[in-house]
Amino acid sequence: MSITRLGLDDIQNQLNIIPDIAALFTRAISEDKIQYNTIIGDLEEFSTLNTSNQYFTPRKDAQTVEELAFNHDIDPYGNLSRLLGSTHVHIL
Repeated sequence: MSITRLGLDDIQNQLNIIPDIAALFTRAISEDKIQYNTIIGDLEEFSTLNTSNQYFTPRKDAQTVEELAFNHDIDPYGNLSRLLGSTHVHIL
């Protein structure tokens, strides 16, 4: 999902802070363990804030962590649980 500022200065000021926050994480966590900052994007002449949730993790990448069931508030109809299959898990 992307949210655009539509030219509003207050939102742009907040977006300008995000790279500074990402730099703090990069200093605290080795660069090979953190993904490149793709939170800030653009749409035509406007800046965007890109967000996402990672509900599924490949099972091969989560061998040492406990698999979790989806909370009813997140998956009230069990659709996400059915999508997991044998190749993916839901973890914290």
